[in-house]
Amino acid sequence: MSQLKDPKQNKEVLTVTMRVIPADPTHYGDKNGIIYGMLYFLKSNETGQLDPRPYYTSPYTDVEEFRRWFRLKMVYMLISPQDAVLFGYDTPKTQ
Repeated sequence: MSQLKDPKQNKEVLTVTMRVIPADPTHYGDKNGIIYGMLYFLKSNETGQLDPRPYYTSPYTDVEEFRRWFRLKMVYMLISPQDAVLFGYDTPKTQ
């Protein structure tokens, strides 16, 4: 995390780095529906870029579209260092 000052407003601005992994569909619900309030990120199928905006599942989430995004491997979830070990991902080295 880095810390900057916004020269126009003289307010602190933080830059945060997050680690994400392809999401597990079972984390978001089952055949009966989705769980509301779950955080996810979308990766563009065209550009390969991750949209930095967080999305949340809600009653307004189009379930069929959400399932399509999973089939296309577009849905990503945050991963903590503890989850990284659990899921077999490399953890960043601390200095």
